[in-house]
Amino acid sequence: TNATDTAFENGNIVGIYVVNVPNSLKANGNHADNIGFSYSGYWSTSTPIYWKDETTKADFYCYYPYTSSIANVDAYPFEVKADQSNTENYKSSDFLWGKSAAVTPTPNAVNITVKHILSKIVVNLIAGNGYNDEDMQSASVTICGLKTQASINLATGEATATGEPEDITPNTANNQISALVIPQNVSDAELIKVTIGEKVYILKQSIELKSGKQHTCTLTVERYNQGI
Repeated sequence: TNATDTAFENGNIVGIYVVNVPNSLKANGNHADNIGFSYSGYWSTSTPIYWKDETTKADFYCYYPYTSSIANVDAYPFEVKADQSNTENYKSSDFLWGKSAAVTPTPNAVNITVKHILSKIVVNLIAGNGYNDEDMQSASVTICGLKTQASINLATGEATATGEPEDITPNTANNQISALVIPQNVSDAELIKVTIGEKVYILKQSIELKSGKQHTCTLTVERYNQGI
């Protein structure tokens, strides 16, 4: 799946590695190195991959989005967009990874199940005392102080947060406030800022933003006691 749907979209491209020695993925010199497969209702490539022989099993690695050159499969750099209000930026902030191990040579297609490696924050705003639903619809939400860069191990699908914290502007398509974020720990920090007119409300939170998990934060905002 990509960031917003339950299926890939036309034009999406994944990268495929094939390894004949178990758990030996490297940047170059595998049986198949970073072959791009594009989706248009089915998967196709200009570089076909063949089995080594009739008996040698293979490990298949898949990742998305595709990049033509990867120098280090143990520490692939990836970055989510700080401004995800644009749908294109939001979708390009997703990272998918999957592996099918010890596959016996077959004339059939090899199935690889991919999963979301990053984390997702969804914010629901509820009008408290002094506000109404229209106020919530006009509110501005910011995800505060999260690292937006990661080092991803393509052999294991593990993402490690790197770089400096940034504020993230979430996407608001389909009446949902959401942002794709790097998995990381937040400790008693200002996580979500809600701005309504000239009033600013801050939620401090401790949370482990987990890989492959959606974290839903429901906030009731009250006007008169500055409460959130």
